[in-house]
This record gives sequence, C-alpha cells and structure tokens, in this order.
Amino acid sequence: MRLRNSVALCAIVACGLLASACSDGYFEGPRLDENPNKPSNAGADQQFIGFQAFSFYALTGDVNRVVSLFMQQMAGTGRQWAGYDQYQVTENDFTMSAYYAQGGLVDIRGVEKKVEDNKPYLGVAQTWEALVMDVASDVWGDIPYSEAVTDAKNPKLDKQIDVHNALLALLDQAIANINGAGPGVPAGVDLVFDGSKTEWTQAAHTLKARLYMHLAESDPANYAKALTETNSGIASSALEMTSTSACSTCIRSTRTSGTSGATATVSSTCRSRSNCENAGSASCTKRSTRSGTGRDCAGREKLSR
Repeated sequence: MRLRNSVALCAIVACGLLASACSDGYFEGPRLDENPNKPSNAGADQQFIGFQAFSFYALTGDVNRVVSLFMQQMAGTGRQWAGYDQYQVTENDFTMSAYYAQGGLVDIRGVEKKVEDNKPYLGVAQTWEALVMDVASDVWGDIPYSEAVTDAKNPKLDKQIDVHNALLALLDQAIANINGAGPGVPAGVDLVFDGSKTEWTQAAHTLKARLYMHLAESDPANYAKALTETNSGIASSALEMTSTSACSTCIRSTRTSGTSGATATVSSTCRSRSNCENAGSASCTKRSTRSGTGRDCAGREKLSR
C-alpha cells in the first residue's frame, strides 16, 4: 500500500512540475500560438486589395443580375431565377451587408485612415467609397451613410438624395486628393488603373456624371452638370474602369438625352467576364435589349446555382 501511495505521490509531483514548465512559455511563440493566416492587423495595401476583390463581387454578383431581370435585360428560366423573374423576392433574399462589412465601407474607411497622408492613395479609396455607396443607394434607396462606420449602434437611414449629394461632395475631395501630394497607390496593388492619377481622375468625374443623372429628374439643371463632368470623364472604352483580375467590373459609357436637350455620357456597371463565361448551365437567358444597355462582356448571360 505504501508503495502505491509513493508512486501516486511521485506521479502528482511530476505532473505539477510538467504543468509549471508548460505554462512558462512552452506552448507560446510564433509557430505555436499565432496563426499566420489570421493576422490581427493588415497594412493599407493588403486591405486595399481585399476590399477591391469583395467590391467587385458585390457589384457584379446576384444583385446586379436580379436588377437585370427586373429591367428585362435578361429572363430567369430556372431555379431561383425563375422566381426572381416574377418579382418573387423577399427582404431577406438580398441584404446590403456586403456593401458595409466583408470588404465594404468598413474596410474602405480603414484604408482611408491609414493613407490619409498619401493624398493620391486617399483619393482613389474615396472614389471607391463613392462607387460602392452609390450602388447601395441605387438599389436600396435610403441607406445608413452619415452615421455608418461610426460609434453609432443604430445608424440612421439617410435619404437617397442626401446620400447622392454627400457622394458628390466626396468625389470633389477625391479628385483634389488624387492630384495632391504623395506617392500614390503602389504598382500592382491597384487592380483597376494601376495607380494612374489621370485615369482615376476621369473615373471620378464619370461617377459624378452618373450621380447628377440620378438627380436630374428632380432638378433638370443636373443634366448640364452631368455633361460638364462627362467632358472630363472616361472618354473611350479603352479607359473603362475594369479590373485587371479575374473578378471584374467596369464603368461603361451610355449616351443619354435628358428633358433639357443635353446629351451626357453616363456610366453603368458591366458584369464581369468571369461571370459571363463561368456561370454554368443556362437557367437565365438574355432578352433583347434597348440600345446602349444590357450588353454583357461575352455576348451572352448564363446564370445558375
């Protein structure tokens, strides 16, 4: 019995010594308690590449396709697309979360804060913010913006017209910053224009033209403003805002005449070539479209799940 007690006592002491040794950093260190695939902090370049990828997805994903169905640019013929084609959509089918989290406004604002002393880089990020929030407001109308990405727990819904006007002011800042002092976006980090100040300035002006066209029905004077911005905007298809990666979006030019008689070139989103070519079996067929709209990148549209 004494032998057993002695053995048990020795085992307890050994475990205690082992535990104390382990707690003294034995299981701590770069390869033990740190995950290299889950960094706690990201640099501006890493975060910029990340939000570009997620923004391309948001701009060219299901929301883009459903809008095309509603505008009768395409017809849904199978699976959920057949229901969407008959306007069978609930408030839970499509949410605006991707435009805020998961590479949306949260990350865009994060980059803006990190590059605030690099004015051209800041201006490019602000242009991205205007593009993403413009699309969100176009789709959902009143959205959180003025109180978004702040300490407000329940940010208010801003009126669509107020969001548009705020984005016009933001684009004015972006244009000034793009042409300001600083090294700009490093080569290879910008997936659209590779840091070109000229091309980003043109894109910002084209976005302003689109926003003015959105406001023109409430104030026809905005047609002339849109035309003015167009003259400083994207001038040819060779300069479209298109991603250099597999996941892409672009700003196309469409000639549009307003009630004032002015003709302006305004932008519209174009689905990615990867979406066109890799969408799978046809459960959505492309309808004939009006001139200047509804053109897909591969000359066809196939959607399936």
